[in-house]
Amino acid sequence: MPLAVVLSAALVLAWVAYLVIAPVPTPPPPAQSDAAEGRAVAVDPAPATSNEVRVLLWRDVLGPDVLSAYESESGLNVSVDRYNTFEDLTAIMDGGRLNYDLVIASGMSVPNMIERGLLQGLPADQAQRAAGLDPAALHRAAIYDANNAHSLPIVWGTVGLAFDRMKVAERLGANAEVNSWSLLFDPASAKALADCGIQVVDAPGGVFSVALTYLNRPHDSATVEDTDAAARLWEGVRSSIAKFSTPDVVDGLARGDVCLAMAASGDAYQAAAKSRALGTARDIGYAIPAEGAVLWHAVGAIPAGAAHPDGALKLMDYLVRPDVGARITNATGFISAAQDAAVYIKPEIKNDPALKPAIDQLPQVVPEMVPSLEGALLRRKFWQLISTPQQQGAAPK
Repeated sequence: MPLAVVLSAALVLAWVAYLVIAPVPTPPPPAQSDAAEGRAVAVDPAPATSNEVRVLLWRDVLGPDVLSAYESESGLNVSVDRYNTFEDLTAIMDGGRLNYDLVIASGMSVPNMIERGLLQGLPADQAQRAAGLDPAALHRAAIYDANNAHSLPIVWGTVGLAFDRMKVAERLGANAEVNSWSLLFDPASAKALADCGIQVVDAPGGVFSVALTYLNRPHDSATVEDTDAAARLWEGVRSSIAKFSTPDVVDGLARGDVCLAMAASGDAYQAAAKSRALGTARDIGYAIPAEGAVLWHAVGAIPAGAAHPDGALKLMDYLVRPDVGARITNATGFISAAQDAAVYIKPEIKNDPALKPAIDQLPQVVPEMVPSLEGALLRRKFWQLISTPQQQGAAPK
């Protein structure tokens, strides 16, 4: 029975009751690298040494080689665990594994960490540390952490549409409306693109915010009615989606396995660079849809139980140095919060309004936010049913 039928208005109360009692699978523990940029292995963090800074890192928002360069410059060792989604981080916190010196996380996770007492306040010289940061980025990040008392922004970006221009034009015409979420949410459009591969990040918070924005409903709504409407929208195109996954979206776009993805802004930039390295040079674009997109920040914060908070502060200072911030941006396409980094950023990034939206474009995006605990649980369980592998479309040709 299609999910849309199950979620009919007559059954929605019974459906929600099921969702409340149904179990939610716990994501696996994070992957820990043997060195700053080393091979990932799934283990809990080992006890820190006096010359080590342990970092929990959201995805690969810092790009390659940045942490290993810091090791060479500072003489410190950096060990890294990575996680992909807010839900992964929640599981890590629930499991009591926040045993790190520095956490680089999505800003929307900060209120939860503060509420749990998992973060230290930044030291008295925070104002001096923040002086080199973009005031606009500081202001936006403060919605998660009043006065940036526990965290500082490192990089930021948006969640929108990444696409292979040639493949989309072949199926939808040269004038396809690539700057609209209808490219994904219109069933006819999604069906036309299904054979070349559609991928969606596996992040309940983001996918529901995007769907609600497209439906012109509050992006952070946690009501049953709005959550149900967003789930119905995803159900309408689910059969055309080949994959629900976050870590491999760059590779999928670069190899040509995917022609349309709901993805982060830097993912499209990295995919284009990787395709050139592979010798295929795919024309991969990125759009902030006219209906709106999600704005996110990756912030640095120090856990309450950090063994080496001084080392964490030194690493944070390094990451927001203008030259290092630009290096991160040039590698990832994510925009550094360092105010003077723009001097060193490649023109193709700083002059691209999709990758680096101007201030007057920001009303077009909504901040990444977490609804209430009940609302987040409801989204996770709806998304679990939508994104289960047996319900995904066939692999692209």
